[in-house]
Amino acid sequence: MAMTLDKKIGKESKTRSEEKLKEVCKNFLVTAEKVNLQINPEKSKYMEVKPQEERIERNENILIELNEGKIIEIGKVRKYNYLGTIITDIADENEEIEARLMKGNKSAGALYNILSAKGSTQ
Repeated sequence: MAMTLDKKIGKESKTRSEEKLKEVCKNFLVTAEKVNLQINPEKSKYMEVKPQEERIERNENILIELNEGKIIEIGKVRKYNYLGTIITDIADENEEIEARLMKGNKSAGALYNILSAKGSTQ
């Protein structure tokens, strides 16, 4: 009985959060339209950021029905690069740290080649 109850609560929670996401996206699209902003649905994506143990698997795309009957599909991403910073859907900084270390090593390697070249003044 407890197992069935847990599954039922999890399913209701998933449905509520998905409906809330659709509502937020719809409000955003409607408000953007009111101020004459055009949103490109093909380029629009969403990300659900939660710790791994709280993450709910859902369809990759959500369908949003606007007032005039138009349906827009918005895709889901698991990783996003925002102004050079990697943001992941499990709120984990490891990937960002590794990316910064690689960038630093690349810069140090390029600088080493310049400084160690024969004929350069020291």
